[in-house]
Amino acid sequence: MDEQRLDPSAVDVLTEAGLRSMAHLSVVLFDQDVRICAVHGEAAARHGLIAERLVGRYARDVMSAKRWAQLAPLCTRALTGETVTARVVSGDGARTYETTFQPVRRDEQLIGGMACSREVHRPPPAGGATGTTGERVSELEGLRALRLFETVFARAPVGLCLVALDGRFQRVNDALCRLLGRPASELLSCDFQQVTHPEDLESDLQLLDETLAGHREGYELNKRYLRPDGTVIFARLAVSLVRDQNGEAEFFVSQIVDLTEQHELQEELADWQARTQAILDHSPLAVFLRDLDGRWLSVNRRLAAILGRTAEELDGQSMALTHDQAQQQRFAVEDLEVLADGRAREYDVTFADASRGGELRHYWLQKFPVLDRDGQAIGLGGVSLDVTDREREHRELLVARERFAVAFHHAPVGKVISRLDRTGTASEVISCNPAFADMLGMEAAELIGRAGAMITHPEDLEQRDRLIAAARQGQPGRAEIRLRHRDGHYIWALISPAIVHDADGNTEMIVQALDISDQKRIEQQLRHLADHDALTGLLTRRRFAEELSRECARVRRHGGPASLLLLDLDGFKRVNDTFGHATGDELLVRITGALTRQLREEDVLGRLGGDEFAVILSATGPTGASVVAARLLAAVQGQGHTTRGGHKICVTASIGATALDHQDCETLLIQADLAMYQAKKAGGHRFKNLA
Repeated sequence: MDEQRLDPSAVDVLTEAGLRSMAHLSVVLFDQDVRICAVHGEAAARHGLIAERLVGRYARDVMSAKRWAQLAPLCTRALTGETVTARVVSGDGARTYETTFQPVRRDEQLIGGMACSREVHRPPPAGGATGTTGERVSELEGLRALRLFETVFARAPVGLCLVALDGRFQRVNDALCRLLGRPASELLSCDFQQVTHPEDLESDLQLLDETLAGHREGYELNKRYLRPDGTVIFARLAVSLVRDQNGEAEFFVSQIVDLTEQHELQEELADWQARTQAILDHSPLAVFLRDLDGRWLSVNRRLAAILGRTAEELDGQSMALTHDQAQQQRFAVEDLEVLADGRAREYDVTFADASRGGELRHYWLQKFPVLDRDGQAIGLGGVSLDVTDREREHRELLVARERFAVAFHHAPVGKVISRLDRTGTASEVISCNPAFADMLGMEAAELIGRAGAMITHPEDLEQRDRLIAAARQGQPGRAEIRLRHRDGHYIWALISPAIVHDADGNTEMIVQALDISDQKRIEQQLRHLADHDALTGLLTRRRFAEELSRECARVRRHGGPASLLLLDLDGFKRVNDTFGHATGDELLVRITGALTRQLREEDVLGRLGGDEFAVILSATGPTGASVVAARLLAAVQGQGHTTRGGHKICVTASIGATALDHQDCETLLIQADLAMYQAKKAGGHRFKNLA
């Protein structure tokens, strides 16, 4: 496989956007202790320091106490999840900066903050001239460039990172985290050497030193990375050095493309080539390749044995296939015919087979021209087969065909043969066995002539085409495809295609199909059991948490109200203790039905465990949540009584609620739980809202 070179466009966009934006802006990244993690643009110059001396220091230590007192509350608000913009005046009062403080999250966890500043006022130059339109346009271009930088960096499908000159990761995107199998917080606390395979570190460091020394502006190389579990990742690394306005090296931009799959494919290809050569060497066919001067370029073991030589002895030699002068002349004429026609020709010849003591044997010989990319003949190839025992082999061939027919028509799994058109995707059924016809509820004759697309689910056609394309390239595979039954419904089948060519040169496809509909139904049932409580049919705690996460994400993205209710039954333990768990289970099922009837279709109800339930109320604020909670309290009270042997126990509910905001799901559940316990502590059968 040819070496894959990286398209440097992503790195170029990042570098250009970053440099253009930094000319007008400054960006400071800080962790939860307000310790500076990265500095870009003019931020360092404002404090009279270089960026490397700011990184790793606490913000309060690089400015005056008065300035820190002004900025500390803004940093704190960013670290609590708030985005706030304020105008900050420089220490000498000569400049004003519009600064936005915002949180930085990774995998929905707040890991630090970012301050992005642009100058909005500076003293006019001598003569009273004010800023020009061109300067304002440059500011806007810088902002747009920064947004472009952020978008490309975050959404890039390949790993991207900013690396400090000492090798520490300053910023990483999600694709790189997935590639290296590490969260951003872990990568930002280490350097690239810690994730590099030890055997590849020396070459990487050498190229890095050459880049820093000015011998190059960047480099590319294939290297290996190590995941935490020991897995080795093969990748293509492209590194570009970014310089500041004064030409000083500032940081590196790196693009990392996963080549693990390509590496595995290359190893598989090498194995395939070795297997192919082994097949040729052990083939009963005599195979050869000669140049236009008649010298042997390649022969397999069978041909060498016929000539009584080794392949090494024949390499580059011009030994004839036969010692018979008349036959040599005929062979020379045949060679010219093949080269002149530009197509293969077949001949019947007789050789004195040295491997059989010089016995004369009859052979079928096919000669064909070997052409270059321009269609010019550069050699002559040939394959030859001993057909002395043709009749015996012919009989064996008939037996083999009969065996195939029996195996095909009596196979317990579905088998179908289709003819492919020139595009290699459209197919027409030319034969199928009874098992395949039975899968579709048809007779075999009904399927003959039908297009493959007619019996394949429309949504699975693209996957089917990819599978066929891979098979045409000699890559075996299988896929789960839906096939149309005669009555209109679809069944699931595991199909595996293979490509063959008939005697007329037509491309045919043999497909094996196994009905896995029952397996699919079982898998669906297992998924349902994993996501739903076995007693009540409600969502389990894990599944409910996933729905809560989605709703929280929706609120953060689109806004709007939403509420979380946590409901716990009052006195339910007495039911189990007095009447037994069977009665308790019956009561839980009855209460579940009562709760469900009080909720909308879009509301989500789950059982978190025991007698604890939770509800997600979409598009519902505190007032609406109170109304729903009142209905739920009444529903539980109406269905919460149990009588056995003249003894009656009544169960009520306590409900706690909280509004969905920018907090994580676990925090919201804790808040709702606290509210519920306040309601229970106040006597139960009541509702408490912390919103």
